[in-house]
Amino acid sequence: MKAGRWLFSLVLILLVISLISVAYAADIDPKVTEAFENGDKEVSVVVILKDDVKNNPSNLEEKSKEIEKTQNEVLENLKVKESEDNEENSTEGKKILENEKSIQSEESILLEDLEDDYDLELKHKFSTVNGFSAKVTEKGIENLKNDPNVDTIIVNGIFNTFLTGSTSQIGANTVWNLSVNGYGLTGTGQTVCVLDTGIDTDHSAFAGRILAQHCYCSVSDLGSGGCCPDTTVEDDSSEDDNGHGTHVSGIVAGNHSTYRGVAPGAGIVVVKICNSAGSCNTDDAILGLEWCINNADTYNISVISMSLGGGGPYNSYCNDVSQSFGLAPVINNAVKQNISVIIAAGNNGFTNGISSPACVENATPVGAVNSGDSITYNRGLLLKLLAPGVSITAPYHNGGTATMSGTSMATPHVSGTALLLQQFNRLQNSVSLTPLQVEQALNNTGKMINDSGSGLIFQRVNIYSAILSIDDVLPSISFVSPTPSNGSLLNSTQIWINITSSETLQNATLEWSGVNESMLGSGTNFYVQKNLSSGNYSFRVYGTDFANNTNVTTLVEFVVNGVPNIIINVPSNNNFYNNDFYLNVTVNDDNGLSYSSYNLTNSSGDVIMSNVNNNISGTNLTWNDFINISNSTFIDGNYTLTIFANDTFAEYESSSFLFTVDKTAPLIFAVNRTPGIVYHNSVVLFQINVTDNYLNASAIYLESNFSGTNTNYTLSLESGNRYNFTVTGTTNLTNGNNISYRFYALDNVGNVNSTDIFSFIVQNRVPTAVTVFSPANGTVVELRSAVQFTSSATDPDDDSLTYRWNFNDGTSIITSQNTSHIFNTTGTYVVILNVSDSYDSNFTNITLIVNDTTVPTISASFSSETHLERDGGSMILSVTASDLSGIFNLSTLFNGSQLPLTSSYCSALNRTARRCIWNISFEASDVGTYNFIVNATDNSSNKLINSTNHSLQFTSCFDGLENGDETDTDCGGSCSACSNSSSSSSSSSSSGGGGGGSSSSSSNNNTITTAAIADTVDDVTSGTGSGSSNSGVNENNENKVLEDASLEEAEKENSEFSQKLSVLKSGSSVVNIDKSNLPIKKMTLKVNADKEITVSLSSLSEKPAEVSEVKGVYKYLKIDAGLTEKEIDEITVEFEVSKEWLFTNKYSENSISFDTFEDGKWKKIKTRLIDSGTTGATYSYEAKIKHFSYFAISAGVEQKGVFNSVTGWISALMPSEVTSGFWMLIGLITFIAVLSVLYLLISRD
Repeated sequence: MKAGRWLFSLVLILLVISLISVAYAADIDPKVTEAFENGDKEVSVVVILKDDVKNNPSNLEEKSKEIEKTQNEVLENLKVKESEDNEENSTEGKKILENEKSIQSEESILLEDLEDDYDLELKHKFSTVNGFSAKVTEKGIENLKNDPNVDTIIVNGIFNTFLTGSTSQIGANTVWNLSVNGYGLTGTGQTVCVLDTGIDTDHSAFAGRILAQHCYCSVSDLGSGGCCPDTTVEDDSSEDDNGHGTHVSGIVAGNHSTYRGVAPGAGIVVVKICNSAGSCNTDDAILGLEWCINNADTYNISVISMSLGGGGPYNSYCNDVSQSFGLAPVINNAVKQNISVIIAAGNNGFTNGISSPACVENATPVGAVNSGDSITYNRGLLLKLLAPGVSITAPYHNGGTATMSGTSMATPHVSGTALLLQQFNRLQNSVSLTPLQVEQALNNTGKMINDSGSGLIFQRVNIYSAILSIDDVLPSISFVSPTPSNGSLLNSTQIWINITSSETLQNATLEWSGVNESMLGSGTNFYVQKNLSSGNYSFRVYGTDFANNTNVTTLVEFVVNGVPNIIINVPSNNNFYNNDFYLNVTVNDDNGLSYSSYNLTNSSGDVIMSNVNNNISGTNLTWNDFINISNSTFIDGNYTLTIFANDTFAEYESSSFLFTVDKTAPLIFAVNRTPGIVYHNSVVLFQINVTDNYLNASAIYLESNFSGTNTNYTLSLESGNRYNFTVTGTTNLTNGNNISYRFYALDNVGNVNSTDIFSFIVQNRVPTAVTVFSPANGTVVELRSAVQFTSSATDPDDDSLTYRWNFNDGTSIITSQNTSHIFNTTGTYVVILNVSDSYDSNFTNITLIVNDTTVPTISASFSSETHLERDGGSMILSVTASDLSGIFNLSTLFNGSQLPLTSSYCSALNRTARRCIWNISFEASDVGTYNFIVNATDNSSNKLINSTNHSLQFTSCFDGLENGDETDTDCGGSCSACSNSSSSSSSSSSSGGGGGGSSSSSSNNNTITTAAIADTVDDVTSGTGSGSSNSGVNENNENKVLEDASLEEAEKENSEFSQKLSVLKSGSSVVNIDKSNLPIKKMTLKVNADKEITVSLSSLSEKPAEVSEVKGVYKYLKIDAGLTEKEIDEITVEFEVSKEWLFTNKYSENSISFDTFEDGKWKKIKTRLIDSGTTGATYSYEAKIKHFSYFAISAGVEQKGVFNSVTGWISALMPSEVTSGFWMLIGLITFIAVLSVLYLLISRD
C-alpha cells in the first residue's frame, strides 16, 4: 500500500513539473504550426521575448541595451545560420557557432554542417522591441518554445496598404490663415514619419521638405533580394514604386499648387516598408517604427502615419502580440516617446470592429467619411476619429496627381491635424502636446457623426475647432508707429492708430474717448484714421482672438493743437473758368484767428489781386471777393490763389489752389469728306483739324441725320490735331436720302465752335450683270413642254432686286428670279427679263423657237382572244391618242375596213387626247385571226403622224381546235363544257409614239387551252396531296432531331461559364455563376496585379484523359482565369453538392472535399461546409485555391465516433482563439483529476 502511495506521489510530482513547463512555454501562432504541417522546411517568424518587469528602464538607450542582452541570451542557445538577405547578423552567427560544443575544430566545417542542421536564419534584431525576426526550422521552433525568455512566436505576416477639396472640410484652410507670434500655422517645425510604399522624391509638392529617407522592405520576388530601390532589404532611399505612399505624404504635408496637404509646411521623413504591390512584412514594419523612434529627436518627429494593416474585425484592444502583427510593443514605445501613432482603421466595411494594428490601445485609429460625412469603411467601439477619405486628389508618383479613396486617405488628414496642433502649442506655450492630448483635442471638438450602420457616434476632426479649444493665452497687442504715444502734443489734426497682435484676431475694437468702434484690418494688423480739431483725446484697443481670448492695451492720452483750417470752395482746384466768379474761401481755428490774407498770381508770378485782414475777432473768416475774368487783365493762362492764416497761438497755415482762365473757343479747319459721290454701301470718312490750348479731345462731335434724326457722334483722334469719324453699312446710308452734317468742338472750360452745315445725296446705281443662264438664246423648245428659266443679276448698292419675266405669248408677267413656262403655240418668241431695285431697273432678252417634234402617243385596249360560247360573241376595242398640240385625226382600219368615227364612237377626252370605243361581235363563221391598224395625227403645223399594228383571235367550240375550256379537239356538237367555263381570255394593250413615230403589235402566243389548264390543276392537286403526306413524316423526324440538338445545346450552355473581368491589386473581385450544371456558384479573387482577365469554368461530363481517376467523384471541373500563381493571393470557391446524390451514394455531407490536380496527382484542399441547406436540395461548401487547373468534387466515408463527438462538444463550449498550450493544460488537468480519483480509491482500500 505504501509503495503504491509512493509511486502515485512520484507520478504526481512529475505531472506538476510538466504543468509548470507547459505554463511557461511560449505562445505559438497556429499559422506557424500549420505551415510546417503543409511541408514547409522553414517559416518566417517574429519572436517576441519577455521583458524583465523589474529591470525595464524608461530611457530608450538603456532599454535597447537590456533588449540586446536578452536577445543574445536566447540566440546563444540556438544554431544560427548566416542570413542570405542581411549581412548585419553574420558576425553574430559566427560568434554563436564558435560557442557550439561540436567535435569539429575548423569553422569552415562548422558552417558546412550547419547548412542542413540549424535552428534559425536570423534576419533582424529589434532595438526598441524585445525580439527579433528570423526564418525558423521546425526544430528551432521546439527549442524556442521551451526557452523561458520567449513570450510569443508569430508568423512574419504580410499586410497591405488600405486603398480604395478635403482640407476645407476639416477646417485646415482656415487654420492656415492663423498666425502665432508671427508664424503661420502650416506645420512648420514639425515632422511626420510616414511608413508606406515610399515617396516620389522628385515631386514638386515635396521640394525642400523631405528631411530623411530609409527603407526596410523584404517582400519581394527577386530571389534573395528585397524590395528596396536597390533590390536589397535595407536602403537609405525610399523612392516610391507604387504611388500609395506619395499620395499619403501629399495629404499630410504636400504643397501642391492646387491640392495642398493639411500641414504644407511640415517636414517629411519617409520609411519604405511596402513593395510595389502594397504588401508589407511584420518585421519591416517593426524596424520602420523603430527607425522613426530612434530618429525622433534628430528630425523633431511628433507623428507617425501608417495607412496599412489587415485582419479584424476587432471591437476590443488587440494589445496581444499575435493580434497586432507584433506591432503593439513598438507602438507603445513610440507613444512613450511622445509620438502620436496614427493608423488606418481599414476598408473592409466592418460595422463591428476595425483592422489591426489600428486596434492597439495606444494607437489612434482613423476611419473615413465622404464629402457628405457618411461612413463607408471599418468602424466599431475602438474607432476614435474620422476624416475625409473618399475621392481625395493628392500628389502621386511620376510627378502627377491621382484621386483615391479609403481610410489610407483619412489617416494622413488626422496626421496633418496633429502636426498643426503640435506647432500651435509649441509656438504659444513652448511645449509639445502628448499623443493623448492631441487625441482628446480632436475628439472633443470634431463634428458628431451618427452612424446608422454601427449605431455609434463618432467625431469627424475639425482642426480649427481643435486649435481654438487649446488656445487659452491672451493675444499680445502692441501699438505701431505713427500711433500717438501717451502724453504727446500733436500739431497735426490727422492721426493714425495702428496695432499688431501676437496671433490672428477675429476683431479689434477702438475705445475712443469712451465710445467703442470697430477697427479696419485683418489677421494680426488693424488700424483706424482720425481727423481731429484741437483738444484733448484718449483711446485704447481691445483685441479678441478666434478662441475668444480678449486683451486690452493701456490707455493713451494726448493733446491736439492744430493749425488754422483753410477750405477753398471756389475756385476749384485745377478747374477751368471763362466767366466772372466770387471767391468762396473759409478760414477757421478753434483757438481763434488773428490774421488772414490772399494773393492771386498769374503764371509769371505777378500778383493780379490781393487782400489782407489783420483785425479778426473770432474763430471764422470767409473770403468772397469778386474775380472779374472779363477784365483784360485776365488773359488765357494758369493762375494761383494762395490763402494765408495765423491763429492766436501763432500757429501758421497756408493753402494754394490752381485754376485756368480760358476764354477762347477751339479752331476748326480743313473739313473733308470722302468719297465725293456716296452710294448706299459706301464707307464715308469725315475729317477735320481742331486746335485749342485746352481742348477737350472727348468733346469733338459730328452732328448728322444719316440715321434718320440729327445725332451727335464723337470723332476719334487720327494723328496730331486731325480727327475723323467713319460711317459704314447700308443701315446708315439710304438711297436718295439727303444727308446733312456739321462739326462741333469744345474745350475744357466749355467754349464751343462749330462749322457750317454741309450736305450730300446718297446716289443709286442700277442693277448690273442681268443674265439669263438658261435656256440659251436661240434655243428650240418643244411645244407644251415645261421650259426652265434661270437668271441672275447684281446690285452695286446691295439693294434687293425684283425679277419680271415677259414671255410675249399673251400670258401674265412672272415675278421670280427662276421660273418655268409652257408655250402652247409654236413660233418665235422674244423673252424679256427686267430686273429692278427700288429706284431703277435694267433688262436683257433672249429669243426662243417653239416647235412640235413629237408624234402622238397611241394606246389600244382589247382582248387578244375572244371565245364565242364563253364570251358571248362580242369584244370591246378601245383606242386612245394624245399629243401636247392636240389630236387632229384618229382612225382605225379593222381587217382593212375603216371603223366608224362618229361622235357615237369617238370623242375628245381633253385638249390633248381623243378616244374611240367599238363593240365588235362575231359568229361561229367569223372565227379566225384579225389585224387592225390605228392611225393618229397631231394638231401641230407639222401634222405629225403615228401608226400602231395589232392582232386578235376569235374562237368557238366548233372551230376544230382545242381552245377556251374545251377538253378535246372539239365539243362534238355540245357546248356545255364551254358554257360552264368561268375562265376568261387575256386582254392586250399596246401604245406607240415619240421619236418620230413607231409601230408595235401584241402577240397572241399567251393563249392557254382548256386542256392545258386542266392538266396544270391536276398536277398541282396531285403534288400537294402527296407532298402533305410525306411532309408529315419528315416534319416529325426533323422536329425530333431539332429537339435533341436543342437539348444538347442547352446542356452544353449550362455546363460552361465565361466572364471578362478587371481585377485590381489590394482589392477583391467577386464572380457569381448561375449555371444549372455547374456546381460552383461563386468565386472571390484576391490578386496582386492590375489586369483584364477572363474567368472560364467547365463542368466535364467525364474524366479528362490527362488526369487519374478520383474515387467518389461528384463532378470533374476545369477552371482558368489567365493568372499565374505569383499573381494570385487567394481565390475562394463556393460550390454546391446535391443532397440526393449524397443520399443515393451513402456519403456524409461532412466528407465532401475539393480536390486539385497538381504535380501529376490529386491533392485534397481544406473544404468547409458553410450551409447545411435545411430548406434546399443542396449543401454549400467553401474552399481556397492558389492556382488554376483541373479540379474534382469528391466524397469519402466520414469517420464518426465517440472521440469526435466529445471533442466537438468541447470545441463548441470553448472560445475560438485559444493556443495549443491551453489545450495541453486542459488535458493535463483532466489526467490529474482521473489520477486523484484513483488515489482516493486506493487510499480507501
